[in-house]
Amino acid sequence: MAPFLRRLTPLAELEELVAEDVRVHGAGFHGQGRHYPEGAVLTPGLSNCRVQVDDLFAADDRVTVAFTLTYTHDRSGRDLTMTGIKSYRLRDGRIIEF
Repeated sequence: MAPFLRRLTPLAELEELVAEDVRVHGAGFHGQGRHYPEGAVLTPGLSNCRVQVDDLFAADDRVTVAFTLTYTHDRSGRDLTMTGIKSYRLRDGRIIEF
């Protein structure tokens, strides 16, 4: 699969893609509400978020994505890059759990 690069527009795109009452799971964390991913997108000091989808698998209401995420560190101008894998559950075209 060819890598896919997409620039995120902070909150407008999240409102369309993520349910208001989304369930969020992370390392030792479980929460509910769109404000959790909004906070991640708006992390102070990091801008110009770029997401490259490295691999994607979808079945029924589940999607799993391997990705490379790159931000620009505002003070230094250097790029910060991380890779990861996320699993999502969808309903009516919106993410309801990840």
